[in-house]
Amino acid sequence: MFNDYFDNIDGTDSGNYNYFQQVSGGSRAIELGLISIAKTKSSAILLIITAVLFGTITLFNAYIDNIIPIVIITISALFLGYFYTAPPIRLVARNGLGEISIFTVFGPLMVLGTSFAIFNGNFFVSSYFNDLLLLSLPIGLLTTNILLINEFPDYEGDLKTGKNHLVVTFGKKNSRYIYLFNLIIIALITFYSAITLNPILFLPLLFVLVYGSKITVHIFKNYNNRSLVTANWDTIKLHAGYCIFSIISFILFASL
Repeated sequence: MFNDYFDNIDGTDSGNYNYFQQVSGGSRAIELGLISIAKTKSSAILLIITAVLFGTITLFNAYIDNIIPIVIITISALFLGYFYTAPPIRLVARNGLGEISIFTVFGPLMVLGTSFAIFNGNFFVSSYFNDLLLLSLPIGLLTTNILLINEFPDYEGDLKTGKNHLVVTFGKKNSRYIYLFNLIIIALITFYSAITLNPILFLPLLFVLVYGSKITVHIFKNYNNRSLVTANWDTIKLHAGYCIFSIISFILFASL
């Protein structure tokens, strides 16, 4: 909600009038009059307070050696999430720092934060830390690709308001290769994890190779027209499918 709030303040969402779709240009709740800008801000603050309260409850139930890492991860995630669009830092306008922030929050911080919260022991020195750090990287990259592909339709409006994310920085045509590069890294990490950790991880690997290739071909053909919207939705499905197949892989591996 802070993203919608600050994008409205700097005129980014209102500038994305040429290419409106459900997965681009913000939620449009403010522009459509569904909620006022003041209520958007107050709702965002309320959600932050609620998250902190639940986080505090989590701390009381966490293993004592994991409390400090949980606090550090929480503060880092709140900082990156807030200043993604908030001035004066506005990470999204800093030529790739926004994408790195999203990767960090929805990859390593989310996975490791959850692990620190539920692990019954010192998670940092456990044998699971490096494994879960490795497994968090594809999740972060898949989320980054969702952000990246949603930046394509917003290109013109974001360019006008100085929202210099990767697509604005490199252009739509070149940014196709960033999407492809992320998929290649995801496949390589998953392949390595399948060899070293869990052979059933070849299941999500196969899914990424097949479905990801289909999406990439569509992006390369339609990166500059409205047919791209199929790739916007498919990238979300790719993320969800990868996570589901990964969970199934570990359940099957644990049952062997």
